[in-house]
Amino acid sequence: MNFFEAVGTCFRKSFVFSGRAPRSEYWWFVLFGVTFSLIIEVPFAILGDPIGISAFFSGREYDNDIIYALSLLYGIAVILAALFITVVNVSVGVRRLHDIGRSGWFILLPPLSFLVSLLGIPTGSLAVLGIGFILVLLTGIVLIVWLATAGNKADNKYGAPPLP
Repeated sequence: MNFFEAVGTCFRKSFVFSGRAPRSEYWWFVLFGVTFSLIIEVPFAILGDPIGISAFFSGREYDNDIIYALSLLYGIAVILAALFITVVNVSVGVRRLHDIGRSGWFILLPPLSFLVSLLGIPTGSLAVLGIGFILVLLTGIVLIVWLATAGNKADNKYGAPPLP
C-alpha cells in the first residue's frame, strides 16, 4: 500500500472502528498527519502570525474587520480539520491494534494516563503528577511498539488479514 492509497483508505474508513489495518496504512497516515501539521504550523512560526490567529485565540480586539474574519475562519477550519484528523487517526489506530489481535480500547492508554497525571495538579501532589507522566511515557512506548508490530497473518477475532 502506498502513501495515497493509505490516506485514501483511512479517510474512506474515517468512522470504521472494526476490521483490521496493515502497518503501512497506519504509518502512512501518521506521516500524512505530521505533514499536515507542519504545513499548517510552519508558516506561522516563520512569518510570525500573519493573519492574527493568536489574537483570535486570545480574544484580543482587531483593528481590521477583514483580518478578524480571516482569523475566525482560519481558526475554525484548523480546529475542525484537527478534530477530523484525530478521529481518523484513532479509527486507523483501533484497526491497527485489531490486526495484532489486541482490543482497540488500548488506543486510549496514553490519554487516560495523561488524565491521571492531571489529577496531581489540583491536589498539589508532585508524586501523582510524576507517576502520571511516567504512565504517559510508558503507555506511549507500549502503544508504539504494538502499532509497529507485524500483524497476524491468519484470521483473528477481528477479521481476515488486510492486504499489505
